[in-house]
This record gives sequence, C-alpha cells and structure tokens, in this order.
Amino acid sequence: MSVEAEIESHSKMIGRIASSYERDDSLRQDLLQEIVIALLISLPKYRGEGTKKAFIARVAQNTCLTHVRKQVSQKMQTYDTVEVEDDRIRADDRIEQQQKSDALQAAVRGLPIKLRQVIILALEGLSYREIGESIGISENNVGVRFTRAKGQLIQLMGKE
Repeated sequence: MSVEAEIESHSKMIGRIASSYERDDSLRQDLLQEIVIALLISLPKYRGEGTKKAFIARVAQNTCLTHVRKQVSQKMQTYDTVEVEDDRIRADDRIEQQQKSDALQAAVRGLPIKLRQVIILALEGLSYREIGESIGISENNVGVRFTRAKGQLIQLMGKE
C-alpha cells in the first residue's frame, strides 16, 4: 500500500488524535497538515516493528506533542468545536450530547500528557501492546497509566 493510501486509511484516527490536542478548527487543520507531512517522511522508514497502526499513531502523537509545546510556549488560547453528525437527534438531546462531549474532551485535555496519550490511543482501539509500542512504554505501564487516567477523568468529570 502506498504511503498516501496508508494515511488515507487511518485518516479518521489521525483526525481524532489531532482533535484531542487542538480545539481551534484552523489550528487543528494546520496540525493535521503537520501530521501528514511527518507521516510522509516517516512511513517510508517504517521497519515493521509493531503494527503499522501503532506506528502511525506514534507519529501523530509525537507531532501533536510538538504542536502543543509550541502553543504553550506562545501562550495561545484555543477553543473547542465538536460536530454532532446524527441529524435525527432532537435539539435538546443534541445540546445535551454536545455538553457531555465538551466536558469529556475538556477532562481529557486536563489530564497530564502521559495519561492523555494512553486514553486517546485506547479510544482509538489500540491494544495495550500497541499503545506501549506507540509511546515507548511497557504493556504493564500502559495498564497502570490507563487506570490512573480513568480515575482522574472520573474526578474531573465529577467536578463539573
């Protein structure tokens, strides 16, 4: 499969990872472009260690972390938008769903980076082994971080 086809086949995962790090739509689009460029450079160097999905997730995560560091150093504030795709949901339900989604995304953003990475990749369906490969930690450490992240999310969601 070509590099472009690999990127396209994982585009939804890449988009969700980028969305979890960047709230502002225009900045998220810039971040997606940065991820695609990083993948165009990195994918040809993929040596088959671990799954390609974990490799792509790692490149996307690392690009997002670099982006966040730039944003923090520039002290820029961003804003969140979430799209609700199901038009059949009544307006009240849509608002409630939006508020819950906003609260969850804000809570995930409130986690320390090490815990946020694990939660985001778990939500993408990666196994503990793949998450470990993606962020360079053991499978057991992934489990520990995941448990801590869930606990902190429960606390953060309970506060709101």
